[in-house]
Amino acid sequence: MSFYKPQGNLNQHAGYADVASGDAHIADVVNKLRQSPQWKHMLIVVTYDENGGFWDHAAPPKADKWGPGTRIPAIIVSPYAKKGYVDNSLYDTSSVLRFITRRWSLPVLDGIALRDKAIQANGGTIANDELVPTDATDFSPYLLKIRQAKPDLVISNLAGNQITNFIKQYSEFGLPFPIAGFGFDTAVAWGAGADSFAGTWPTTWHHDVNAPSAKAFVAAFTKKFGKPPENQAWGEYVAFRSIVQAITETKTLDTAKLIDYFEKGAQVDVLKARKGVYRAWDHQLLQEMYTVTPKPKAQVKDKWDFMLLGSSVPGPNESLEILAPTMQENACTFT
Repeated sequence: MSFYKPQGNLNQHAGYADVASGDAHIADVVNKLRQSPQWKHMLIVVTYDENGGFWDHAAPPKADKWGPGTRIPAIIVSPYAKKGYVDNSLYDTSSVLRFITRRWSLPVLDGIALRDKAIQANGGTIANDELVPTDATDFSPYLLKIRQAKPDLVISNLAGNQITNFIKQYSEFGLPFPIAGFGFDTAVAWGAGADSFAGTWPTTWHHDVNAPSAKAFVAAFTKKFGKPPENQAWGEYVAFRSIVQAITETKTLDTAKLIDYFEKGAQVDVLKARKGVYRAWDHQLLQEMYTVTPKPKAQVKDKWDFMLLGSSVPGPNESLEILAPTMQENACTFT
């Protein structure tokens, strides 16, 4: 499998490229591929991004400012393709990835498998499961499917700025279905803003954690930078503190000895009520986790203060192990 994007002067982009040169280039690429020994087993998909679209005479369906956008061409070139056939079904660029996944029966990612298992264990069923390209910024095709499916719950497994964009667009669509997610950072919620933020999300840390070391860190960080620390800043600080602790305790810079120090169960102050520990066989940091939900507007103090921190999990009398994958669930090991 290969993905190919022509260089700038051949990509038919308005302003610095032309259509004729791009057509000639892609025709040359296709002809060379058709002459290869692999051609009898080959499928070529020629398509475009969604920007522009001034050539299209058909107005897109009405939804919101995010789309759907104008139609884009997709040409299928393959010995398996129907000759002269025009498919009027609705697709988007992620359909290519869906085809690859199904054609080669690719295994479900570990995180998705665990999610499905947890949903089924709690009596739920998965109404729909969408693969989203990692560079996607427009979620309107997925939001339209959500609106049509009317699910009891929408779960996101997005990451980084995609979460910010998804939350904003979810709010703009005015969808009434509750949302939740897996990976999450407080900074992406700040990017969405108090008016758009919704749902229940997990987080490793939040500046409202009620622990003496957390309060000291928040106070020092806020004094220096004029805002509370996000959980990424917390992670970098805790990682650095862990290394300093190991060096101080072992009185060495030897890598193997520092690793051995952690693998023997040294406890680390992770700025929470309970200390953390690095598990020996996979170096997973065992620690408390939290949830965040929108704070009632009457309780919001400033633009950083619109997330309500939930109670820590596991409970005070439960093992931190219950949040981490078991050896059967996690193929990563250092032993």
